[in-house]
Amino acid sequence: MTSFTEYLEAALDHALSTSDNGTDGGELEDVVALCAAGVATNHAGLTGQNFLRQFLWCVGSQQKNYDVRMSERPGGSFWAQQQAIFHDCDPGAVVAHARVIEASLEAERRYLSPAMVSATLSVARQIVDLGWPVFRDRFLPLPSDPQSQDLDDWLPLVWRLDELPRVGPTTGWYLLRNLLGAPVLKPDIHILAIAWHFFGDQPRPLQAMIARTREVWPQVCRRREAEARVLCPHLGVVDFILWWYRSQTGHPEDLAHEPPASYC
Repeated sequence: MTSFTEYLEAALDHALSTSDNGTDGGELEDVVALCAAGVATNHAGLTGQNFLRQFLWCVGSQQKNYDVRMSERPGGSFWAQQQAIFHDCDPGAVVAHARVIEASLEAERRYLSPAMVSATLSVARQIVDLGWPVFRDRFLPLPSDPQSQDLDDWLPLVWRLDELPRVGPTTGWYLLRNLLGAPVLKPDIHILAIAWHFFGDQPRPLQAMIARTREVWPQVCRRREAEARVLCPHLGVVDFILWWYRSQTGHPEDLAHEPPASYC
């Protein structure tokens, strides 16, 4: 493919196809529903259990193969086993059974590193000690405009989430998408690789890609008759579609050098 528009079309086709055949784990439908609800609604309805589940999902994904984590095996997929051993991510239950959880995961890792286990236990403890409303307001404060498409407005949330163990800026953006359905293209390694591949000759590649996406995405959706299905033109859904395509296909390939550690 020679253009960014063609890449968008291929990414949309891939997302629709994997959703139809059930190989995306229902993620496209989940992301669309989350983004359709709106950031303020998602924030108000968020619970400590939901937060901890997404924390385990995101932190447990670091340097792990998606297919390995999700593939069926005796006792269920690693992801199903991880949720089960963490008591369906109920913070109170996790804290109450922390020693049993640690011992079980020391005997059988279930595709988690010791640092991932420790981080999840730590966050569960903070949720319980602070209480969910205080924890939420401390680590997930909404921007003044919850529907802002400006990455600068979301950076304070990423910085707050970065205070939690094993989060960092990339996982912080990942959490924002999964928890709130923020209407942005998050600057993770996959989105940045796409931006620098197609717009690397411009002063601000990611901003150029966002502008181009806003321009052509409605047309791409109409050609695929997918406007309602992917909540066109919500950038949070586009973010998932681009991330999913690049993480599954490896295209475009990594650059010979790392792009600047900036989304600008």
